[in-house]
Amino acid sequence: MRLWSILFFLAAVLAGPARAQTPEIYYAVKPNPDIAAICAAEDGLAAMWAREPSWNQADIRFQYEGLKAQADAAAKAPSADPDGTVPPIPPVPLTFEEYRDAAMAQQCKIARDGLVETFETAMPFFGYSFWECDADWDEDCDDPKVIRAPNNYQICNVSYRTAKQRGDSDFDISAGGFLVDQPNRVARFTEYRAKLYAHGSFSIFDKEGARIRLENFLVTIIPRDWPDDARRKLKCAMPGRPAPPRPTPTTGPPPKPVPPMFGEGTADEGRSYRFSLANVGKVPVRVEYLVERQDRGDQTWKRAGWGTVQVEPGTTYFSDGYHGWDAVKWRTRYAMIQ
Repeated sequence: MRLWSILFFLAAVLAGPARAQTPEIYYAVKPNPDIAAICAAEDGLAAMWAREPSWNQADIRFQYEGLKAQADAAAKAPSADPDGTVPPIPPVPLTFEEYRDAAMAQQCKIARDGLVETFETAMPFFGYSFWECDADWDEDCDDPKVIRAPNNYQICNVSYRTAKQRGDSDFDISAGGFLVDQPNRVARFTEYRAKLYAHGSFSIFDKEGARIRLENFLVTIIPRDWPDDARRKLKCAMPGRPAPPRPTPTTGPPPKPVPPMFGEGTADEGRSYRFSLANVGKVPVRVEYLVERQDRGDQTWKRAGWGTVQVEPGTTYFSDGYHGWDAVKWRTRYAMIQ
């Protein structure tokens, strides 16, 4: 035990005293050495007053006159409580020169020390009272937006309320425009990529529309140089930079889509019909189709249904069932599309 104590003592002596890490300071107003030098002169306050624009000099005099009038009126008025416990209004300097010098001294203090940023609030930047997509059964509504922060700012967060939602509808939002950061920082970002969508069913058997409505949609921003501690304090989104995609080895030309295998069948003495599309290839295929039928005593082909479907590799798509009381023949015309 004694040997370990001696070794620990020697290690501490050789290592020397621990160095305290000074936290980085962020300024709302940075110190100004040039102005601080003016203030340090013997007649610094007078020189500062001479530098003030005429409109600012007039404003400072107006402030003084207002405060002095308020104090004079309070001194003449009786106390609100009989025992006189109401705190008096703070006294105003007896002369304007004293008030003026106090104002200049405050400017000198800011020039010497600066104003340290306390990271109190984020600024509203982009918003809607409501944002809505409404689609009938045979309609699509897609409303994408890219929201970019102005120069020298970064995105803080987004807030909204989903007021209404039905059918095939949703809201997607993701971070983008990432900045180059040090490895010890959570990556900052300058964009939100948002999309509101509502898609109808496009089915004559189930005519369902879709709708989504967001209310009080608001994106906030903060200065770009604010640190991660400020982002955490303000509960800013900190998603981190997305990982780069892994390179895929190339062993030859990519596979091409092949036409799907088509199948069809009828039931109920030909009154009911459905078809299938089997993808035997290695990549997804998109197929546009049109279903037609002939009725008893009528040689014309009538449209019974249509649509577009994507069939994944190694899967089979089975259509909805079609029915016609007088149907005697059915057919499906289809074609691959990009």
